Amino acid sequence: MVAVAALIAWRATSGDDGRLVTTPAKDLVPDLTPLGYRQIDEFATPLNVPGQDQYRRVFARPEMPDRLAVVDITVHSTLENAITAYELVAEQWGNPPPGVFTGIDRFEETPSPAVGDEQRSYVSTNADSSGNRAWTDVYRAGNVVIVIQVLDEGATDQMDLRTEIAQRTVDGLH
Repeated sequence: MVAVAALIAWRATSGDDGRLVTTPAKDLVPDLTPLGYRQIDEFATPLNVPGQDQYRRVFARPEMPDRLAVVDITVHSTLENAITAYELVAEQWGNPPPGVFTGIDRFEETPSPAVGDEQRSYVSTNADSSGNRAWTDVYRAGNVVIVIQVLDEGATDQMDLRTEIAQRTVDGLH
């Protein structure tokens, strides 16, 4: 427990400015229309967890409806809670439960867009039947944990698109 407290104290002084985001998560999900997406779904996560507010939006490309982007934002009441949640969420997305993505076997770590205070990313090891791969980028920016998932053409790393979505999201926190 002492080691965890020391880690939290160290992280709280290494890049975090100490300001807490208090804006509702629903208001922090960026508009992805300029990137060629349209919103197809949105919902508050049904987990009523004290001290956190979570919201998710799902976007699709109208001309290619099997190419998706999902932005999930959780605002935590404290930096310490966000750091703990980030570690847990980032670890879990490295090995998601079967069936989360149809036709995807497993995930491996991949380079992350350099956005936020912490980041970890994963990519599917195979393409689905449409030739798409899935990327999951998990970020922490202060007391906010962000999960961005992109399902898109699998021949590239989609780094530019992933970075643009992440940057729009993190920029909207301030």
